[in-house]
Amino acid sequence: MSDVQDIISGKAILIDLPNPFDAGKPWYVKQPEDYLYDLAQAVQDAAIAKAQADKTIQSVAHLPPSDMWIWRQENAIRIADERIAELEAKKEAIDPLEAVELATKRAYRERLISPKDYSRAQEIVTKFAIKRFEAWLMPRLIVSKEGDLYCDPDTEIGKRRWSALSEDQKTVIKGLFYRALDLESIAKN
Repeated sequence: MSDVQDIISGKAILIDLPNPFDAGKPWYVKQPEDYLYDLAQAVQDAAIAKAQADKTIQSVAHLPPSDMWIWRQENAIRIADERIAELEAKKEAIDPLEAVELATKRAYRERLISPKDYSRAQEIVTKFAIKRFEAWLMPRLIVSKEGDLYCDPDTEIGKRRWSALSEDQKTVIKGLFYRALDLESIAKN
């Protein structure tokens, strides 16, 4: 039950890499507060609007999405459907954390898009917008044990710190970032 408590309490997730800002000290990805998440969504919406207006992107609106996108989407649908069926099969034996996971998986599954309802332009726009969402929100969630921001993009030192992180470090942080978003979603359900 401590997992549920950690989720509800908004516990930050340890970044299991050496801390480049405070040697030897732990650093974390915290769950976003509602207002930060809402602002990140606004940044994503603005990126969508900007990309949709681009004539080059619109020139591929009649094309289907890429084969890779179709494969990833069909795979995500299959995996979600399998996990939902597995959890539903537990009926009354489902534990509280699994019940929350089931609700989250159902909501996630509803958001998955069928490849036949999508275009190459939508694929490009979505990828562009997600990158803007991540770039805006991720640095705002990297904190010390005390909760102080390491990469605050509103400060020069925060910008330099974020820029100094390697792509490998950012890849690890990105995985934890999405885990933090999942925990936030579970906590709200």
